[in-house]
Amino acid sequence: MKRQGITGTLILYFGVVLGFINSTLLFPKLLGADIFGFVQTLSFTNNLLITLVLLGLPGAVIRFYPYFREEKRSRDAFFTLVMLLGGMAIVGGGILLYLFKWELIGLIRDPASREIARQYFHLVFFNLLTYTLISILESFNTARERPLFPLFLTQVLSRLLTTLLIALYALDFLDLKGFLDLYGIKGLVNIILLVAHQEWRGRLGYASPLVMFHSPHFRAILTYSLFILFTGMSNSLIAYIDMVMVSGYLDFSQAGIYAVFYFLSTMIAMPANAFGAVISPRIAALWKEGDLAGIGKLNRHTTRNVLVIGMLVFAGICGNQHNVVKVLGEPYRAGVPVGLFLGIAQIGSLAFGFSSLVLIHSGKYRFDLLAKTLMAGLTIGSNYLFIKLYGLPGAAMATAGTVLLTGTGYMLFNYINWRIHPFTISHLKIALAGLLAWVSVYYLPVYPRAYVDLAYRAPLMVLVYGMVIYLSGVLPEANAQLRSRLRVLLQG
Repeated sequence: MKRQGITGTLILYFGVVLGFINSTLLFPKLLGADIFGFVQTLSFTNNLLITLVLLGLPGAVIRFYPYFREEKRSRDAFFTLVMLLGGMAIVGGGILLYLFKWELIGLIRDPASREIARQYFHLVFFNLLTYTLISILESFNTARERPLFPLFLTQVLSRLLTTLLIALYALDFLDLKGFLDLYGIKGLVNIILLVAHQEWRGRLGYASPLVMFHSPHFRAILTYSLFILFTGMSNSLIAYIDMVMVSGYLDFSQAGIYAVFYFLSTMIAMPANAFGAVISPRIAALWKEGDLAGIGKLNRHTTRNVLVIGMLVFAGICGNQHNVVKVLGEPYRAGVPVGLFLGIAQIGSLAFGFSSLVLIHSGKYRFDLLAKTLMAGLTIGSNYLFIKLYGLPGAAMATAGTVLLTGTGYMLFNYINWRIHPFTISHLKIALAGLLAWVSVYYLPVYPRAYVDLAYRAPLMVLVYGMVIYLSGVLPEANAQLRSRLRVLLQG
């Protein structure tokens, strides 16, 4: 499990490199901040829509797949039922888009941005079709504790395809419409490969979904799916409404600037995403066994690992904000406070550990609905107020506040009910390591060329951070392995 988490993190960070190339060096410069902002708004809006139409099915797959894993007929019937419901979701989502097209476009205040949305509104349906199917297929891979292949597809292959499309556009093989149309349906490649992968593993089968109606878990699946629907909508609102509201109240160019620094902040959370996909089914299994001690230990151990990686990334972003502006251009200086506030939110989320996963897989998962509903309302209200007061940084301030309040609520609920929490003395040691890494470069002279400045600044931060982590004993297993390899090297 640890190996999968580390491998997943490496895949994610390789995808981050590709994403950085696309989102900073290529996309905004070759297609413009307005088109980049539109594509990002499209993606975030699509995530909200998919969460609505999928009715919580991916979460239910992860939660209940262990009950059907061993018996092929039940497993195939479960898969068939979920795919059937996914197809119905696509049809239902398409009808909603047709009925409310002009109302959605009318929410955009800037005339130029509204015209872009009108011309390319069909891309919303393209994304709905592809990513609904991808979400379902990925959930089965995750439930079978094999999340690495879909992780590679979404984080690496999909971004490579984006790079290829940008190159074809830059070389005049594609016009803007052709680029955006192909960008909207590139997820079809992932679908084909996911289906082929499951066929190769021999786990993709079909059976009459009527079998599920006689399952003792059928009612629980429906109840849990409905619950996940509402909590998923709240999750999506908390995660994506800032970007959507920036587009609506400001314009797509401002949204493009916000998206760049939002992307940088997501680099901090990459380890949690990778490890979370691995430990989620494990937490579900531990709840099934009633092993509270095992859940608490898994939560603390995994939180420590992801926080070590995330804090280094956060310190690196803080110490190199000036280089980001140099690469992107002076207009992007407005996004510097966005990166800071969103970075604080991501670090806070890592520090609170996997509290939401612990709760969602427990018997008290209904509390998640109440918490997420309140937080979604707070997110919308705070973004509306803070964007009007502070503009672009206001959206990040509102989002950061909501994320930190949400994490606090989950952690307190888990501690009150089961005495499960993620905190150890390692949290303070990791925070100290990040602070020292940032201070080590704060007073250094800034070179005019961003890449030269980054070439000496980043390695120094990594060296200082790594030394503090090693000397503080935050990762005893890693320290032991390092000492063992050094002994072998010296003896050899």
